[in-house]
Amino acid sequence: MSTGWNQWYVQCPFFLRDDGIKEIVCEGVGGGSTLKLCFQRKQDFLIQMETFCKEHYRNCEVFRAVMEKYQED
Repeated sequence: MSTGWNQWYVQCPFFLRDDGIKEIVCEGVGGGSTLKLCFQRKQDFLIQMETFCKEHYRNCEVFRAVMEKYQED
């Protein structure tokens, strides 16, 4: 679960949680897997959250990769 307010504003259906500082966890491309995005700087984490998780998630590389899993079925 997210440690902050981010979880309430995320629109991406594949978002699972974040640590509020440097890690975002999303649904993975394989059955029962997850993907963890780890950022060196909090600023980069915030850019990813604001740009892709909360707003333009259809442009996110993780979203597109996971969507392929569902389109193949």
